[in-house]
Amino acid sequence: EKRVNEDEKMAWGVGLGAKYEVVPGTTLKADYYHVKGDSSFVSYANPGVVRATNGDLLQSEFDSITVGLTQQFNDKLRGTLGYGYMNFEQDNGYVTATTNPTAINKDLWQAWANVFYSPTKPLSFGLEYVYGE
Repeated sequence: EKRVNEDEKMAWGVGLGAKYEVVPGTTLKADYYHVKGDSSFVSYANPGVVRATNGDLLQSEFDSITVGLTQQFNDKLRGTLGYGYMNFEQDNGYVTATTNPTAINKDLWQAWANVFYSPTKPLSFGLEYVYGE
C-alpha cells in the first residue's frame, strides 16, 4: 500500500529468479521483476506514485532484469560481474503529473564488478565499481 496524505493505492509486483552453479565455485544468477506502484526494489527507478492535477494517484510500472556471475576464488575471496536493465512502461499521465518530467527514466542500465575478502566470519571487506546510465 502506498499513501499520499490520506489517499492510498495498492502496489504490486512479481519476480522470478534462478541460480545455477556452472562449475564448482562459479555461480550464474538471474532475476526478473515486473513492478507497479513501488520504486524500492530497483535503484533509481521512478517514484512509485505521483498525484495528478485532478487529485488521482498514478503509479509507475516497469520491468527489470539482472544477471550476474560470481566466482569463489578461495575460502576468503570472491568476486562478481553483473548487468542490470530497467524499462519504464511510459504512461503520459504519470509523466505529466511528476514535478520534473525530464527526471523520469525511460530505461536504465548498469554494470558492476566487485571483489569481497572475508578474513573471518561474519566479517567481509569489499570493493565495487558500478557504471550505469
